[in-house]
Amino acid sequence: MGQGGVPLFYLQALKGIGFTFKDLFNDGSLFWSWVANGMGAGKTRVEAGGEQTIAIAGGTLGEWSDSQNNCPKISIAPCAYPCEIVTKITSLTLGDECQAGLIFSNYPHGFGSDVWFGFVRRKHPTSPTTPFDGIAVVTSDGAVNFSLANTTLPVWFKMRLGQNAYQSTQIQWYYSYDGMNYTHAFSSGWAQFSRTAIGISLAVMNSADGVSTNAISCGFDYFTMKPKSIN
Repeated sequence: MGQGGVPLFYLQALKGIGFTFKDLFNDGSLFWSWVANGMGAGKTRVEAGGEQTIAIAGGTLGEWSDSQNNCPKISIAPCAYPCEIVTKITSLTLGDECQAGLIFSNYPHGFGSDVWFGFVRRKHPTSPTTPFDGIAVVTSDGAVNFSLANTTLPVWFKMRLGQNAYQSTQIQWYYSYDGMNYTHAFSSGWAQFSRTAIGISLAVMNSADGVSTNAISCGFDYFTMKPKSIN
């Protein structure tokens, strides 16, 4: 139902009667299954040239933390349980305290309780001499659960939600540099989430420290999700 609406999230997906969804971001408009939010002055979403580009201008705050949620993002419901979700990042411009990528979270969005998987560059106040620039799994409290200092593009991110059964509470996170050979990065649980209120988002954020407002722009080449039995 597009930007600003509430989509028909969940459909028949709750018990694995899922469907396959693929968006190549090549028709110039946001497909109705997505919901765009967090947009406003200095925050943009443009679909052109086969990319979905989400950006924040320098000087504009875009944060998703335990205390606020105003970063630009597009969100969609999982297609099934269990399911497999893949996105590809093809272009990226980001400054210190910025991050971009794939989010698993509650929906409608609140504060906290989200899990980031994406490129992260940060120079955290508690460790100013060790800026991190690479791939990471980061939670809303700022904890880095996995990190790999590498900024090679393109990069694919894969999330497997659920493990062999609807009752599963596992999320598996993977990355790849060719879209075929994936490396397992991290496993996390999601018992705190309601299965009937889950969102998968593509998003950017520029204030991991709650203060910085550097420019960030991320181009997503495509997004896919499909029912998947995970072994």
